Amino acid sequence: MTLHEIDDPISTREIAQHLRRMMDLAGVGSPELAARIGVQTCTIEAWLYGRNLDKTACVLAAFESLGCVVKIVPPKRIVRIP
Repeated sequence: MTLHEIDDPISTREIAQHLRRMMDLAGVGSPELAARIGVQTCTIEAWLYGRNLDKTACVLAAFESLGCVVKIVPPKRIVRIP
C-alpha cells in the first residue's frame, strides 16, 4: 500500500476523505470496518461525512484496521522573540 502523508492541521473533511480513500484501497465497506473496530455501521457512515470525528481513538483504530500506520506529529510552532 502506498504511504500517504497528511500534514497538520487536518480538517474533519480531510479525515473523512482519507478514511474513504483507505477503505476503497483496502476494499472494505462500512459494515466490515464497523465490525473490525466494534462500532455501528452508522458511526462509520457519519465519519465518512465528517461528523462525530471527536472520538479520535476510534477513528485511529479504523485507519489502523485498514493497514495504515498513523503517526501524530505535533504542529510546528514559530516563536517570535521581541
